[in-house]
Amino acid sequence: MKEFLDFEILDIKPKAKQSFRIGKGNRGYKTKALHDFESRIKSAAKFNMECLEIPSCDTPLHVDLELHFKIPKSYSKKKREELHMTYKLSRPDIDNISKGVIDSLSGGVAYLDDNQVSKLTSTKIWNKFIDKIRIKIFKLKGKYE
Repeated sequence: MKEFLDFEILDIKPKAKQSFRIGKGNRGYKTKALHDFESRIKSAAKFNMECLEIPSCDTPLHVDLELHFKIPKSYSKKKREELHMTYKLSRPDIDNISKGVIDSLSGGVAYLDDNQVSKLTSTKIWNKFIDKIRIKIFKLKGKYE
């Protein structure tokens, strides 16, 4: 399977997409933190798509997400070493983070609609250096095997 797009967004803490909020006058809104998170992902994807001269596509896709969480400085040096590059078991939930990233990439950014994502793999990882998100997108061809 050939990669369609592969890029990292450094120094961004993966954020869970929360349920839609209702404000004054029964109007729905997104929190500022979620809006900023989605904007950074959109900008990074657009930049990479333009640099590589890749048009958004309309084929079935596999999206692979690596979600790196920086280990808190309050942890001991020994614990930080033990946790580095191990799976993160605590919140936020992986499905809510994935939902936010997938939604950010749709609408002609990396693909036309998020229903094109036919396969999704996500991994939460502790990282002693930096918060980051790595996004790989693959075009799927043929039948499922």
